[in-house]
Amino acid sequence: MKSKPNEQTCISLSPYEINVGMYRKNSKKRLGTNSLDALDKQIFFELINNCRISYRDLGKKINLSPSAVKKRMNHLEKSGFIDRYNVLLHPEKTNLRYATLMVYTDASVKVSAFKDIAVKFDGVYLILPLISGNFYVSLDYSKKSDLVAFQKLIKTIPGVLRIELFEVFPEAANSDLPDAPEFTKSELMVLSQLAIDARMMVHDIAANIGWSTKKTRQLLQDLESKQKVVFGPLWNPNLGRDIAFNLIITYDVDTTSARKITESLNDNYPTAYFNSRVVESRSTIFAVFTLERVVDMEPIAMAVLDYTGVQSCYAITYYNAISGKPLSRLRLERILEKEGLWHPEMQKNLSN
Repeated sequence: MKSKPNEQTCISLSPYEINVGMYRKNSKKRLGTNSLDALDKQIFFELINNCRISYRDLGKKINLSPSAVKKRMNHLEKSGFIDRYNVLLHPEKTNLRYATLMVYTDASVKVSAFKDIAVKFDGVYLILPLISGNFYVSLDYSKKSDLVAFQKLIKTIPGVLRIELFEVFPEAANSDLPDAPEFTKSELMVLSQLAIDARMMVHDIAANIGWSTKKTRQLLQDLESKQKVVFGPLWNPNLGRDIAFNLIITYDVDTTSARKITESLNDNYPTAYFNSRVVESRSTIFAVFTLERVVDMEPIAMAVLDYTGVQSCYAITYYNAISGKPLSRLRLERILEKEGLWHPEMQKNLSN
């Protein structure tokens, strides 16, 4: 791929992390030169489910020809929206949980200082420096004690006033599962290639390992059927030239649901609305939008506030997003490294 963005602006998304809505297939409106239309977004979210899907199969899902799918995917890659394709440990096969933190400051905290501290914690994969001077942080973790330790770490930063925690998965979720599923040596050999490019062709994987194409294809099929890993795109959260902002929506569970609200967002804003993360334990939705103009945020926020059951709705905007690797990727790399199938130099080569 060409024209790749800086490494620190890309994150991996899992279908288990975000509540993704479907987009209207007949919408052709684009938000800007480098923006996605509704079909682009459909393609992107199908790739989140499995980026190894063929052009033909993806086209069948969204009623496009294979050549049209390939053209749109090429656009997503060349524009930098998709940096490359990633492989992660399957979230349902590990003890990982997810959380979002709103870190409130006195506006004196420099972005670089916050980043230097926050990224010391394994699992921080997204930091949004908000225009207000606060920070939005997403991370994954295994134990409650890890999350407590991270909050204590953040509180050591001069200027941090308080932290508001939103746990996406409850404390009991996946707690009895291991850090990672068990892999055979053959599976790890294949994963070492997919860790470089999750869409690598079967014949290229086979050639690199020294296996037959038939053997490689069969092992890939077995690996996917066992659902030990997931394949998805590495996403640029800075979203090209458009302005991205989050709406933090709280709602009354007795009169509405997260699903009803996100469906309304899909219907009313088929191109501006991007995705949502739902924190059911807090009856809160973090909805991401992309627009050409800052002034268009207020009408959307005011309209959402009028939705039945919505109790509050406010927008947050951010400077360039900062990202790291999720634990689901770090753990896989460490397993491969232990077997002599991965080393830091391979990671550097990913950007070339």
